[in-house]
Amino acid sequence: MAIALSKARVNYLRKFHHKKTREIEGRYLLEGWHLLEEALKAGVGIRALIFDGEREFKEEEKRVFEWASQSAAEVLEGSAKQLVQIVNTRSSQGVAALVDRSRS
Repeated sequence: MAIALSKARVNYLRKFHHKKTREIEGRYLLEGWHLLEEALKAGVGIRALIFDGEREFKEEEKRVFEWASQSAAEVLEGSAKQLVQIVNTRSSQGVAALVDRSRS
């Protein structure tokens, strides 16, 4: 079950744009379906799966989402605007994840 993405959580996740935060936390933020799938294949621990709850997923995206949802410590549902803020891009693929730097 997804938890609504709060403003405080968005601000926390945005901190991972800074190298210092990534090094201290031992985690990094990734964006997009391909990178998420590669992280899952590599056995990297997913701390938070963040997705755009208003977006319609393609069949392949649904498969990756289900797999990631089962692996993630928490699943956060946000808006397209929140995802763009988190991943710091002009447009988002509708999914991001906070992952461990190394395998769990």
